[in-house]
Amino acid sequence: MLHPIYDVAVLGGGPAGCACALSLRQCWPHLTVAVVEASQYDTPRAGEILAPQAMPLLHRLRVDATKDAQTLVAQSIALSWGDPTLSEHHHLFSAHGFGLHLDRRAFDRHLAQAAEKQGATLLQGTTFRAAHRDTGTWTMDLRGAENLRSRFVVDATGRNAVFARSQRVRSDLFDRLTAYSLTTQMRVEVAQTMIVEACALGWWYTAPLPSGHRIISLLTDVDLARAAGLPARAVWEQHLAQTRHLAMLHTETLTKTLQVVPAFTTVLHCAGSTGWVAAGDAVASYDPLAGQGITKALHTGILASYVAAESLMGREPEAKARYEAMLRANLAGYRHMHRTHYAREKRWADQPFWQRRHSPPARLREVAA
Repeated sequence: MLHPIYDVAVLGGGPAGCACALSLRQCWPHLTVAVVEASQYDTPRAGEILAPQAMPLLHRLRVDATKDAQTLVAQSIALSWGDPTLSEHHHLFSAHGFGLHLDRRAFDRHLAQAAEKQGATLLQGTTFRAAHRDTGTWTMDLRGAENLRSRFVVDATGRNAVFARSQRVRSDLFDRLTAYSLTTQMRVEVAQTMIVEACALGWWYTAPLPSGHRIISLLTDVDLARAAGLPARAVWEQHLAQTRHLAMLHTETLTKTLQVVPAFTTVLHCAGSTGWVAAGDAVASYDPLAGQGITKALHTGILASYVAAESLMGREPEAKARYEAMLRANLAGYRHMHRTHYAREKRWADQPFWQRRHSPPARLREVAA
């Protein structure tokens, strides 16, 4: 049953939104929380790796990632970067142990069910359309459910940041990186190995899926992809055939057309304003090479819960200032890592993709709300 007015409405039921809801209900159980999720957790999602660094965050949220969610132990990562040979790195040497290959649908559903068990209201198949604030209360127009009222809003709607954009917040776009992917049958000899291989056009990534299949992705800038003839599958297969380590993985494909997913780096001009805050990819989305996707989502979701709770207790300016400072430090660390890692690959220094990353602009362009 819907409450007349929720304390916190979380828009987006992915890792960031669910982490926020879980943290709120566990730390401040007197607060009422609603999670608004556009999907029914049935939309096909690309496989993703849960880095070892995410495990303490899940433990903090009292979530067992191996229970109910479909997972596969990520034993190692093999890189062909700056050198044609593969260099293997084992998670055994991580302080947090092994990572996990995920079925993202199952993982996100598992988090949402955990939030629901903690007392959050979950509205699935529901999308945000508009909002207005009056005397300290937000009224949100939703598609798929009746209007929702709350005292505070957390935007965890992913790269689209739909609530932030509805509040006229702009963002900076740093690149146009895009992933072009197919799902194939698994090759047993590399069953649990993730492989990253650089190429002239960008870089390739492949990882096993808990279903017993494997995803293979080419990541490049969208303009370079179009110039090369993508997303035509035949063009993608021609480029895959030119790889040194991934070509032999191309067995019978399970998907007939390429799945095209944005992977660009974008950062909101501000993480929030009066009565709301953004988390996860809504506040900042990073190059997947950083391996921070789910870890960053969980971390910022938890921090956003602190901002929400403290704001409701009358300490909004201080809470927002701490959150913004953390985000700035995280972005600075990410950009340093990004420059350092891409600088290691010099074999195609004359190619547009690599030139853009060896001498990156402060930003590509500003994106209007």
